Amino acid sequence: MAIKTYDTPADMKDSESFQEVLYDKKIGLGSATRSYYQYSAPTLNVVFLNSRLEPTGTLLDKKGFIDEFRYPEKQDHYAAGDTSVLKYITYEIGFEDSNKDGVMNSDDKTDLYFTDLEGKNLTQITHALDVHRYYFFSENELIIIYARRSDKPEEYKKEHFARYDFRTRKLEDLQALHQTLDQLEKIFDSMTFRDIPGLNDTKSMLTDAVKNQHMAHAQLFVGAEGALNLPMAIAYATYLHCETKATTPAARARRALKISNTFTPTRTSCFR
Repeated sequence: MAIKTYDTPADMKDSESFQEVLYDKKIGLGSATRSYYQYSAPTLNVVFLNSRLEPTGTLLDKKGFIDEFRYPEKQDHYAAGDTSVLKYITYEIGFEDSNKDGVMNSDDKTDLYFTDLEGKNLTQITHALDVHRYYFFSENELIIIYARRSDKPEEYKKEHFARYDFRTRKLEDLQALHQTLDQLEKIFDSMTFRDIPGLNDTKSMLTDAVKNQHMAHAQLFVGAEGALNLPMAIAYATYLHCETKATTPAARARRALKISNTFTPTRTSCFR
């Protein structure tokens, strides 16, 4: 039997609105977790309230599953960065039982959406893409790391980078970055890691990136004027080269960390 319950209303930064979350305890395992910007629980819908705790609307008008959403929170003393400029709430939502197991949950396919801080104007960002990570690049832009949806095993799916502009509502692939990383991957097909100049300079950056799970954060690679940070891109290309050899995220993380500590193996050993 599904038990529907509600979470404590959340007070959002720069808005008179509150959110109250309806979630289903039968869907998924574990308890709800929330940081200053992220809510992850088996969520069915979101109710928006005004400052008098009166309902002003709901997010969804049909059955769906919200795998995660992020919002700027007023009480952000644990925040890692400034959230004052954020003007949107982002959601990962699914509307179909894509794996046909009889229930909609985090095992089903979702797409990325957003609304304003009042929960209005729900807009779809991605279509049939598996979003791995995304970050606010500026107050009006997201950087999205995704894989094209297919039946391939996850370890064989290549990650891609895209930029989404909330003002134009356009999703644009970062083709120049893709081309550069493709070229760097080819380097590893013809040389050992000892032959790559400047690789040692990436040690602390790479270690920090992996520890904080920001391995693919575009700001690590692209400077203010759009110029590529070559040493970091080389380190990331090394990570990509070995990623398909690992079968789990934990194994990929261990091998990426090993890149930061050992720079001598050839491409064939791939840090085993």
